Amino acid sequence: MQRLLIIKLILLILVSACQHNKGADIYIPEGGYNFPKSFADKDTLLYIYPIKDIIPTRDSFQFSTYSEFLYKSFNEPNLSLRPTKELVYRLIYQPGFTGYVAILTLQDRKMIIKELESGNAMPYIESERLDSSEQEHLRLFRTYFPLNKYSGKAWTKKYLDSMTKLYPELLAANYYRTLTIKAATWGSEPFSYNKREISLEKGKYDYFMNLISQSGYWKMKPIEHNCIGEASHPDGYVLEGATQKKYNFVDYTECLNDSSRFAKAVKELIEYSKLEENHRKWNDQLFKKKK
Repeated sequence: MQRLLIIKLILLILVSACQHNKGADIYIPEGGYNFPKSFADKDTLLYIYPIKDIIPTRDSFQFSTYSEFLYKSFNEPNLSLRPTKELVYRLIYQPGFTGYVAILTLQDRKMIIKELESGNAMPYIESERLDSSEQEHLRLFRTYFPLNKYSGKAWTKKYLDSMTKLYPELLAANYYRTLTIKAATWGSEPFSYNKREISLEKGKYDYFMNLISQSGYWKMKPIEHNCIGEASHPDGYVLEGATQKKYNFVDYTECLNDSSRFAKAVKELIEYSKLEENHRKWNDQLFKKKK
């Protein structure tokens, strides 16, 4: 009887140890931003909630609008509002503003990849959808938003002050959003995307997770554009991270011959998932259509 009890005790300890160490091979560093304690229904459309007031107002509006359009097109969830059961990384890959865009999500021991197949994932502005007054207002928003924080030429500031006095709605970001949505068009070709998955064995999955975590990602600023004087259309990515406790967001512009740990980590993901290869194929097909 005593021997049986000892065996049961040993088994119990082993099971407990296995449960305790479950997922321990994946490193999650300090950093990131707290999830909101509560949010309204309208906030479900705000895909960068924890950083919305941290970054400049203009950037906050642009990222919010961009992500709302993009994630709706690709049927993607909002990672910024609630903790996740396990570590999740989501990469937006949009090289050189060619029109191509793909989303790579790393979770559940797999890569989930959604790639543009046809049409536009993001709309473009068609000013003719607005009346003349709205067209002028949208032009002012796109050039000077937020209008009340302009600090450039005196005559321009005087003009903007007079316009906001005449049209107080020019001080409201929601009016800017309304005009943007009203003027948005996706073109005549229907949008579609291709979805595929790559299963990863545990060692490979842990490797990719830790590659990002150890790249300095969780300590980076939300906006990392450090390529002054380089090409006007460099490659860029947005990488989100979500855990049981924190959310993180980094919009990154890749510099020429970028040797940073973060750029190398993203490069490995892109190469392994064949995103770069598929982008080239997509470009070739687009070129053939135009001939």
